[in-house]
Amino acid sequence: MTTSAPTVAPALNEAVVRDILRAMCRIPTPPEELVLYRVAVEAPEKGFTSNDLKARFGYTSNQHGNKMAVLTSRINETPRESLDRKPGISLMFRRVWENGQNHYWPQPELLEAIRRLPPLAALMERPLEEVLASPPLTLTLPVDVPSKVPAAPPIARPLAIPPGPFRAFLATLDKEGLVFPPDVIANLLLALQVKRFVILTGISGTGKTRIGQALAARFRSTRRVAVVPELDDQSVEVVSRFYMRNAGRMVVPVALASQITSEKGLGKVLVRWPGGETELVTSFRRTSLSLRMKGAFRSWFNETLPEGTHFVVRLEDPIAGKPSVLVFEPPGKIQEEQ
Repeated sequence: MTTSAPTVAPALNEAVVRDILRAMCRIPTPPEELVLYRVAVEAPEKGFTSNDLKARFGYTSNQHGNKMAVLTSRINETPRESLDRKPGISLMFRRVWENGQNHYWPQPELLEAIRRLPPLAALMERPLEEVLASPPLTLTLPVDVPSKVPAAPPIARPLAIPPGPFRAFLATLDKEGLVFPPDVIANLLLALQVKRFVILTGISGTGKTRIGQALAARFRSTRRVAVVPELDDQSVEVVSRFYMRNAGRMVVPVALASQITSEKGLGKVLVRWPGGETELVTSFRRTSLSLRMKGAFRSWFNETLPEGTHFVVRLEDPIAGKPSVLVFEPPGKIQEEQ
């Protein structure tokens, strides 16, 4: 004679039981939801199908879907301690799609939650018709179940993280009460490097806003700007343009060109820059005076003043009988602005 091993009931997940209790007690439970619990406790091993509900209560497919959607919304909108993601109906029922319909079996934690709510457990003993005709049932959370989800214990940082900016940033977050696994912060930083914005989702109170504020404070947007020397009537601020570097030619600003003595056609000016000076040819056409760059000056210009760089051109006081002198001054001190 052979005997089969006794069936051992799976251990209950107490966190899931508390989550179900919070969902049930958050708002009054309507009759349509009470009926689901009543059908579930009738034959937990057998379960029930969506077609069973349609046949017993005359539901259409849309009505059945709407009732399940309401229960799913109730579950997902209730703070949970057992799962980070939104579990939906699976918190209370195991669901399998087979033979063109959904088959539902109550989770053991759901049956335990019903047992711990005496008014609900008593109603489950009544005939199905009475349950369907009952008013919405207001349930009280058991005294041993906190209404708010307990805060997660601090997460120990792995010692494998080497000293450096990342570890220092994690320490800063810890001091502000923002305790996250290092891989979560690392993935967030990587996502921001890939794209300029990242969307954080999750239930309220998990620190989404504060982590964004902490990141913004840590990585403030700055730009490097050149401090331009003080200007007078014989100096002009100029921006390096592509044509200057490409063609080796620069139009002298009108404010300075009007002070340079030059006949129509070709002329000469003395150009001085840090480290050298040379005499260059100018050409006067219509109302503009162009300076032709060459040699050492052109090399200095291209190396020191990339496109978009601000620099100063200053005209020295003219000396009788000598060409005018244009002094090119590179960008001043670089400073960061927020």
